[in-house]
Amino acid sequence: MGGAIYNGGEGSAITITVSEFKGNTADKLGGAIYNGGEGSLATITGSEFEGNTADKAGNNIHNDDGGITCNDGNTFNNPDDNFPASLCWLLQFNPDNSQFSPLSTDENTEVETITLFDVEDAIDDIGFVYNWFGEDLTQVMISREEGVLFIGEDFDTAILFAGREINPSAGGAIKVGRNKSGADESFKVSFEDIYWRNDDEEYNGDGEVNVQVELFPNGDIIFCYGRSATGNDATGTSRKMYVGVEVKVDLYDEFVSIPYDPFNSDGWTTEWPTNSCWKFQMP
Repeated sequence: MGGAIYNGGEGSAITITVSEFKGNTADKLGGAIYNGGEGSLATITGSEFEGNTADKAGNNIHNDDGGITCNDGNTFNNPDDNFPASLCWLLQFNPDNSQFSPLSTDENTEVETITLFDVEDAIDDIGFVYNWFGEDLTQVMISREEGVLFIGEDFDTAILFAGREINPSAGGAIKVGRNKSGADESFKVSFEDIYWRNDDEEYNGDGEVNVQVELFPNGDIIFCYGRSATGNDATGTSRKMYVGVEVKVDLYDEFVSIPYDPFNSDGWTTEWPTNSCWKFQMP
């Protein structure tokens, strides 16, 4: 496995910079690179992939139980339906001075409040065509149980910006904002002072959730975190919050996480990422 590079140790991390992977072969997985092992991470920058093959899966890259992060300048010149080039996101920290800010109506933005506790989930219009790996989407589903958007024709793909149980009936507001100002056009879902839910089905007073997820027509996504805490369960134990984007392209199904502090490579944290934003940029 891994015709050129095998990164299979638990928790192992490799950085690949300005490299060429051409004509590599693997008898099983990962014609050029195999990344596996729980908590493993491969970071790839400025590299070219061409003519790589694998007998079973992943002509260019095969990822098992680890994380793949891409920076600028990668090119994929041979098709790979197990790790498509479009899965190689560019992940940016605090892009364009982004920050959490409660939604309010202005000349470019219209805001509506969503009442989730009266319905199972809420289906809402994006307000523009959202390009998701070549699929044109016009609606999202907002989960009433977690900080999750569901997208796709059947709402079967999850964007987890605060993946943990919430209690929207306990207080706070869930708002949707549509920015219609030309180049800045976007669709934003904002959780403002929403409460977590604990194992006793009651809200926790130690953590009000302030977080936003923003979608852009070209497929980009930004998560922004304001004041909050991850909260505890009924025993006082800090609970995990999962963050990342589920990608289903052809035969490939992968969870793309944020593998940087305070998140681990599997996309979860018990520490709230206060005053931070993360951009998943479509390549």
